[in-house]
Amino acid sequence: IADFRSGKLRALVNVAVLCLDEKTEILTSCGFIGIDEISREHEIAAWHIDDESIHFERPSCIIKRPRRDDEEMVSIRGNGMSFRVTENHTMVIAHQNYKWKTISAHELVGKKRCLPASGIAKPINIVPEQTSLDDRAIATRIRATSYTYRKAGQTKELARSNAEFAVRQRQAMKYKTPSELTNDECRLIGFWLGDGSISRGQCAISQSMRYSNIIKWLDDVLVSTGITFSRFIRPSSGNLTENVVIWTLSRGTGFGPQKVDGYHGIEPYLNKKGSQLYWGLSQDQFGCLLEGFWYADGNHGNRAYGGPGGIKVVGTQYSLYNILQAVGTCRGYRMILNGPYAGRKANHNEQWSSSWRKASRMYIAKARPQLEQADPDTNERVWCVTSPTGYIVTRRNGVVTITGNTTGFDVPEVDCIALLRATKSPVLYTQILGRGMRIAHGKDSCLVLDFTDTIASLGPVDAIKG
Repeated sequence: IADFRSGKLRALVNVAVLCLDEKTEILTSCGFIGIDEISREHEIAAWHIDDESIHFERPSCIIKRPRRDDEEMVSIRGNGMSFRVTENHTMVIAHQNYKWKTISAHELVGKKRCLPASGIAKPINIVPEQTSLDDRAIATRIRATSYTYRKAGQTKELARSNAEFAVRQRQAMKYKTPSELTNDECRLIGFWLGDGSISRGQCAISQSMRYSNIIKWLDDVLVSTGITFSRFIRPSSGNLTENVVIWTLSRGTGFGPQKVDGYHGIEPYLNKKGSQLYWGLSQDQFGCLLEGFWYADGNHGNRAYGGPGGIKVVGTQYSLYNILQAVGTCRGYRMILNGPYAGRKANHNEQWSSSWRKASRMYIAKARPQLEQADPDTNERVWCVTSPTGYIVTRRNGVVTITGNTTGFDVPEVDCIALLRATKSPVLYTQILGRGMRIAHGKDSCLVLDFTDTIASLGPVDAIKG
């Protein structure tokens, strides 16, 4: 490619040489996906270089191939940086006035640069699966509830009527969609993910009295949500050196004199492994969830700033950290997932750490990208996908980096395109001819030689059919 840019070569054939290493993952609407899991059914995160927005679309192409014996790699790991790509893979850096531009990975070797690390995507329109009973199950519940009412002294007719009302009302209760959640409900969800539990329908949250500011914060959050709760103090004992505040939350499924507002509406979000519903949260909502999670499990210092290391949580909830990183990357957060670390004792689960801050870019500082020499004995694979924008969101060793994809190639001086591969994809067709459509000094035309009948099928590039 360098020889082509300099004019030493007159022509190039694209054989998909621009790839990621096999340990690199690509962000999809299902989270980060590796080389063996990716399929045409996944919707990949396509990043826009102009406004840093992200939207999800299916890849037009997936490349998986062995690394060639003579193929060099560019890599970096350290100080919150990690990527490993083929030498000519397209990378994105900040240029003049902090605008983004693309270069080859080889041009990064030994350099300090600023790279994109997150973007902004609109919340996905996702709704929780509502619980429902068939007619037979409803009838069974009505009979059971009616029997309970009769045992309490109601007549048969009144008990039946009240039971039907109660069961039908419970069936009519719905879980909240992400867009219906208030910011304080998102804060409560985040705090519960760290310090909450649900057992036999009873939801509880605990917090050491050492953190008085956080206790006051959670009291205010609960009052704001309107959820009915009780609060008591459990004295210190055993390994607990401080008294603990326990909040118990009503589920809110009662009726009549027992009717109260409860946590039923947010129940699907209370999952220690995380939930795909988080994709439906806006940037503000997601930030509130992170705030609550940090106050529960992080280096919060009793609601103080997290310190020089930034905001960080540590725990065993890898699946939760994984989805938070995926969603956070699409909500303007630079999130890093580190681990695993051995538990403090032999029988403890391995731990992970998640750290974040609101940022769209990252900086190469002490550690610099290095060029790995070709390895004639390599047995590794490389891979990539093609996105509609030409840019994808990748993760390696828990660090997110936005790069170009396998079609990343920009030499404006190209003035002849020989189309040798038929395609029915208007997007891919536009990308192929787009390599010759760029304006350059001394260039007034581009000759397109179509050996595939693609132009006859899709039309000229400025009047594409479908």
